Amino acid sequence: MSRNTEAPRYLSRYHLLKTLTRDRMFITGLLLLSLLTLMAVAGYAWVPEDVKTSWYYNVRWTLNPKLVPPCWVNYLTHESRTPTINLTYTEASEYWRVKAEEMWQVRRWELISMGITNESVLSKLRNEVYERARQELEGRGLSYSFDYHYSWVIPPQDFALVIKSHNRDRVANITAIIARPDGIQVRFVLANRVELYRNEEKVLKVSFSKDFAEKLVRVYLAAKVDPETLKVLSDYISYGLRSPVEIFFYGELGTGGKVVLANTTEGKYVVRIDAVFSETVNAEDIDVKLRILGSCYGVLGTDDVGRDNFWTLLAGSGVALLIGLPYAVLSRLTGLVYGAVSGFYGGTLVDIVMQRVCEIVYSMPFLPFIVMISYVLRETTGAQVGIAQIIGLLLVFGWPGVAIISRSMALSIREELYVESAIAIGATKSRIILKYIVPQLMPYFFASVMLATPGAILTEVFLSVLGLTDPNLPSWGKMISGAQLTVHAWWWIIPPGIAITLTGLAFMFLGYSIENATNPRRRRL
Repeated sequence: MSRNTEAPRYLSRYHLLKTLTRDRMFITGLLLLSLLTLMAVAGYAWVPEDVKTSWYYNVRWTLNPKLVPPCWVNYLTHESRTPTINLTYTEASEYWRVKAEEMWQVRRWELISMGITNESVLSKLRNEVYERARQELEGRGLSYSFDYHYSWVIPPQDFALVIKSHNRDRVANITAIIARPDGIQVRFVLANRVELYRNEEKVLKVSFSKDFAEKLVRVYLAAKVDPETLKVLSDYISYGLRSPVEIFFYGELGTGGKVVLANTTEGKYVVRIDAVFSETVNAEDIDVKLRILGSCYGVLGTDDVGRDNFWTLLAGSGVALLIGLPYAVLSRLTGLVYGAVSGFYGGTLVDIVMQRVCEIVYSMPFLPFIVMISYVLRETTGAQVGIAQIIGLLLVFGWPGVAIISRSMALSIREELYVESAIAIGATKSRIILKYIVPQLMPYFFASVMLATPGAILTEVFLSVLGLTDPNLPSWGKMISGAQLTVHAWWWIIPPGIAITLTGLAFMFLGYSIENATNPRRRRL
């Protein structure tokens, strides 16, 4: 008897699987879901942990350019953009030697202008200058030289010095010189008395140096343009319309108050960093690198803070699955069991009470209640709405619809002969519900899970756009929420939109395929 009853079930499952594998819609949905799963796994393995836990405020973003497209756009346009790269120094020297040579060059020019050209006298005076510089600065400073070969049309946004001290905390004064290929250079104070903590990286951006902006205007711009254009360019820098580093790369700046930034100067730019410390230091104690914050970045560019959109997209795929699938499974399972119990007790007081509760919850407006509860949680407890809270809120309102449909199906299943036979031989109510009714509802359960998942993902997007979710949670909703004011940044808003669309299609294809294969009324011949 057991073999006779099990054989049809086996054949039915085999037939269902065979039917699904022949369905192009099911295969397409499965491929899209595999792509989403692969993205989620890549996000888990590739995206750094600190980005996933502290996405909104992260020191990493200070080392990325802001609101720039991906670098592959260089293959689609004639205006090539500067990539973001790290430079290592080509030469490291003791600062006192570099300073002594500069002091001597100034002194030598003064001596020659006074008619002193005797080589022996000049050599003696040179040694005196070097000895004085050695006594004052030996062991207290380091000088690093970086070569940057520039050959693009759109210049970089900024230069960032990344410096780290080993063994102990230190205090340093850091100055810099940036020299163009045509010999023009700007000397400025990068950081005055900066504190370096042991084994922690300090990021110093050239565009944040007020001294660089002032020297750029007085030294470079004043020699290139008329006063009217100089005033406009100075306002560009003062109000943040243009980065001073970006302007430094242009050769043509405009005339008559009309700014025309064109024809960047290509060639080798030399950046020299001089660091003078409050105590003696060795070259082995300091790590220094120069990062060029270009005008393009990575696979999907950056947002207005410098966040890597590709990392956010990968991490957001995991968040989408963590929100969508648990909610869909738990809410549909809750509604399924609830409806099965109500249908088994159909017409009794138990069924009436259960249905009234279901109707009350079902009649509540879904999105307004979720928005209100999310806002109240944030304002009263100070806690941001995370993944668990979103799933919990969705569960409160997500099960009644499934319960109503499951009840109607359970009412018809209760009248089947095998259910009446189980009741007649004294099977317990829980066994009848879990063994004979719920299994018959499982095809609807799987189809409903697939169809409900996109809705949960869109709810997270909706809450993120309203600013009601945890700001440190990297998600597709966060990307769309941030990009709504910068629609021109297509690399920021289109990828999450495509990801949400494909995810919705994947689950919709799977859901409709399962429903078509399991529902005799919709099964295709």
